[in-house]
Amino acid sequence: SLLQEMAAPSYSDLYPERRGGKVSPSVFQKATGAGHPQSIKVQCERAVVWNIENMPMVKTLVSALKASGCPVDLSRDIQCEMCQPGNNIEHAGGYDPALKQVFICANNADSTGLVHGALVRNLIQMFDACVNKYDFQNAEHLACTEIRKANLANCGYLVYLQNPWASFKWKKAHAECVRNTAVDYMIKTKFVKPDIAKSAVDKVFDKCYKDLEPVGRRALDGIDLERADNEKFLFGYH
Repeated sequence: SLLQEMAAPSYSDLYPERRGGKVSPSVFQKATGAGHPQSIKVQCERAVVWNIENMPMVKTLVSALKASGCPVDLSRDIQCEMCQPGNNIEHAGGYDPALKQVFICANNADSTGLVHGALVRNLIQMFDACVNKYDFQNAEHLACTEIRKANLANCGYLVYLQNPWASFKWKKAHAECVRNTAVDYMIKTKFVKPDIAKSAVDKVFDKCYKDLEPVGRRALDGIDLERADNEKFLFGYH
């Protein structure tokens, strides 16, 4: 199953603390405290709290989860952990369906902005798990959540232009970005075989691309995100 892939060595190598592993501090870190895992985690936890209190997209998602009967318990549902070092999409963090937790790779998402990106993407997946009752052993459900994450969080115009498949034609460019990003994330963060990932994304794309819950729009900028947060009560999210 897809979840069994998450028990594979690639998952435990990327996220050693997810299944009880430990990242031990070096002698230098123990002596000075500089770069000590615990210090890095505390900085990450502060960034999580700041995002939840200040960032419109995060506030919207947390409110939507609470209003839908899935309140976020900060002490349990969002974890800052040490992961395999890296700068690729798989190194930022994820959503663990087995433990129903969002986890942030504190040593890689080492700024408020990077924590914000990881939080938004994976709170969307938490919403899909808890509210939409997605089964992440189902490739089509997994594809749908990755489409929604790319649609709502990953594919602004400037982000799109940074991708290797980008071109300067904007017509249909957003949909192209969403499709390719969803496949990429399924392969790199969910360890799904490329042919299965592409087939699943293609099959559910049109339906899932139209699903903008709980944000209600494809936000173009910060003003749009503020508007979405201010209007969340219209959808019953407080």
